[in-house]
This record gives sequence, structure tokens and C-alpha cells, in this order.
Amino acid sequence: VSTQSTWGIVNIYAGGYHVLAVVKTGSSSFAYTWGEGTMGATGQPEPAGSSGTRWYVGQPTKVSAIANPQLTVGAVALGFKHSLVLDTCNNVWAFGSDAFSQLGQGGPKAALNFRNTAPVMIPRVASFGLKVVKLCAGSFHSFLIAKKPE
Repeated sequence: VSTQSTWGIVNIYAGGYHVLAVVKTGSSSFAYTWGEGTMGATGQPEPAGSSGTRWYVGQPTKVSAIANPQLTVGAVALGFKHSLVLDTCNNVWAFGSDAFSQLGQGGPKAALNFRNTAPVMIPRVASFGLKVVKLCAGSFHSFLIAKKPE
């Protein structure tokens, strides 16, 4: 994480074996992760040659897939090996283990294809026309609380 005077840690969240910090830089907030990345819970790309083995993100690293200054990080929830991030445009991003469909992607799971190392948007959240107010993540499940916009 940069040591410039214009940044600040807004909050830190802990999952099973990974951590996510929301860091404010100027008027934007970004997600930085570190810890075990094996199932994609850090949202970082899998290193070459590590397929099937444990690998780690050793220092705070910006989750580049949601590093758009217009998509400032809002709410966060971490599960055992998955992460959820709500941005200020009401998009919910999910990454990590999807063995029990906790990333909201639906559909059958192919053997050994239970992970998303890159954040994916949960597709149906925006289509309901509701405002997400809270994210929750357990060991093998996720849910959100939403309300009608005012």
C-alpha cells in the first residue's frame, strides 16, 4: 500500500485465509487483498505453474478488476474462501471459491472449476431495481440485503 499522505485505510476485513482492506486515495476507495489466493479469494491472478497447489499473495495488492475510480468500493463481506464487494454504482462483485454457488453465478459446477480468481459481477442484482444495503458472507454461502430505492 502506498505511503503517500493522500491515502488512508477505511476498513479491514478478514476471511478464512485472506484479508481485504478498503483504502481511500483522494475521492476514491479501492480494495487491496493479501493471504491465500488458491481458490481466488484475493481476486488476484493465479501465478503460472501453481495450478492445484496453494499460493499466497504476500503483500497488499490492489484488486485491479474493480480498480476503476468511478466504481468506489462500498460494502465488503468475506467468507471462508470467497469475497464480495459492493461498489458505489450498486454492483456486487464476487471472487473466490464458488463450490456451493456462493458467488451468485448459478448453473452447474464442472469438476475443479469452482473458483473465480478475477472478480465477476453478480448479474441479477441490478436487474431487480433494488439498492443493496448490506453484504453477508458465511463459510459456504452469501446473501445480501436490499431495499427499494427512495
